Amino acid sequence: MSGRTVTDTSAAGIARIHMTGDDGNPLDLALVRELADTLDRLDKDPAVRAAVLISTGKHFCAGATAKFTEGQAAWSTADLYAEVPRIAAFGKPLVAALNGAAVGGGAGLALLADWRQMAADARLQINFSRLGYTPGFGLTRTLPDLIGAHRATELLISGRRVTAAEAQSLGLCDAVSEPGSLVADSLARAAEFAQGAPLAVRAIKQHSRRGLLADLPAILRDELAQQTQLKKTADYAEGMSAARERRSAAFIGR
Repeated sequence: MSGRTVTDTSAAGIARIHMTGDDGNPLDLALVRELADTLDRLDKDPAVRAAVLISTGKHFCAGATAKFTEGQAAWSTADLYAEVPRIAAFGKPLVAALNGAAVGGGAGLALLADWRQMAADARLQINFSRLGYTPGFGLTRTLPDLIGAHRATELLISGRRVTAAEAQSLGLCDAVSEPGSLVADSLARAAEFAQGAPLAVRAIKQHSRRGLLADLPAILRDELAQQTQLKKTADYAEGMSAARERRSAAFIGR
């Protein structure tokens, strides 16, 4: 597949999805839609038992950087969020190999995986509050589901960076690798998942995600509505300006 992803499958049935782009591997509609299409295709392929999501750039996904580096991207957030349930519905084990940074919606993408293998020098940051608005990409549900409401609220409010070591202690990632071993360790984990009986594995995933998949469209609509309102504020304009200018924002509460 051309564009933002390249996929290959090993003889053991492990599909490697290589996300391509600049060093930040920015989140945009092209990437999310192509990932959803790729996962749909792999879900139907009986030769595939598990998949690993890998970035070829410096970062796993630095978020929707076009939204603030260029002022406004050509695609809409509504169109992007419409693709998220398709990614969440992938019926086979998905391992995310997290290198560099997973920021904003990039962190949201990582949380849709079944296992997060994180490089020791990588970091996660859910930074929406520092840009003047609220989280999206399903993070208001997936983050508290993963680490509990109290810890999730702290991370969502602060928007701070989380190191690999802290991410593992919180349960945000499942294991930490030396940077040079990240992909190999992720593939090894996928190979373990691939040992399970395919029909049983699919049934387990469907059961464990039944609530999330049922609720996700409404959650995404609510997230988008709140974001849309906050994007009308002076604080959002200041947050975007601060991001473009690489400085701390001076919010005023309106």
